Amino acid sequence: MQTGRQKACNMSERLVRKVAIAALKGERGEGGWLKIDAPEATDKEISLAILAAEERGVVAASYVGNHQSDYPEWRLVGPTGATEKFIRDTRISKKVWALAVTAGALIVGFLAWLIPVLINLTKQ
Repeated sequence: MQTGRQKACNMSERLVRKVAIAALKGERGEGGWLKIDAPEATDKEISLAILAAEERGVVAASYVGNHQSDYPEWRLVGPTGATEKFIRDTRISKKVWALAVTAGALIVGFLAWLIPVLINLTKQ
């Protein structure tokens, strides 16, 4: 079972990856800044993910916060030379997906066999 800290770390890693993908796509949003598609994340989480990605050298970012900001506000400027490599390195491999699909199919197959057997046992 994951702790709250582990869940936050996993979410932030996924969010950093989304930031990198957004940098490569280059779609402009509010104020001309690059748009990040992460509806489940708050503005603060997105801003911190942009900062984390910028500190790793994955994207170029700009600090836009001021004294009235509740948190450090960062905006996405664009990709760097390391953006594509980061996205490739953090992609889930096809082998993992194939294993997950196979395991799911085996479970469904087993349940499809087990349920009729259990029903027949209760009738006897």
